[in-house]
Parts: sequence; structure tokens; C-alpha cells
Amino acid sequence: MLLIISSPLGIIAVFIPWDASGITSPFGVFLLPGFVIVFILLVAIFIFAPGIRPIWQSAITEVNLPEHRTTSYQIATFVDQLGIALGAFVAGFLIVWFVPNGYAAAF
Repeated sequence: MLLIISSPLGIIAVFIPWDASGITSPFGVFLLPGFVIVFILLVAIFIFAPGIRPIWQSAITEVNLPEHRTTSYQIATFVDQLGIALGAFVAGFLIVWFVPNGYAAAF
């Protein structure tokens, strides 16, 4: 249910256009209505995300013998953290590369 709720929110957040190239203040970006909507949607997604992670991690850990569960759990956590780090790096690179329509390209 959490994945079904958060997926459309992510798609909607990606395709909302906003351009902050003229903003000079760090908090001036919060005056842009498009950014505020995207920010609220991303906060909602991050609220649902911790409920999604244990589902696939438990699927990985339950198929192994009890003495291997800790190892497989740590591997699953490592792969998850690696995906988060690489995803942020690649998305940031695509956003900068395809400005001002970088969010659709990163998606």
C-alpha cells in the first residue's frame, strides 16, 4: 500500500516545472509555488519510504539459513545505501545537465 501511495506522488513531483535560476537567497526558493508543491510531495514520499524498505529486505533475509540472515541483511542494507547514493549523484548530474527541464530528464 505504501508503494502504491508513494509512486504517483513521485511521478507528479518530478513533472512539476519550476526554475530557481534567478534566486539569490537560499530561502528564496521557498517563494516559488512549484518548488513548495514538489517539496511537500517529496516530504510525503520520505514519510512513506521507511515502510517500504523492510518489505524487500525481509524477502532477502527469509530465504537464507538462520546463520546467513545477518550477512544477507547487511548486504541488502549496503545495496540499498549504494543505490541511494548513486541515485542522488546521477539525478543531480542530470538535473544540472538538462536545466531547466532537468527533473523530467532525471526521472
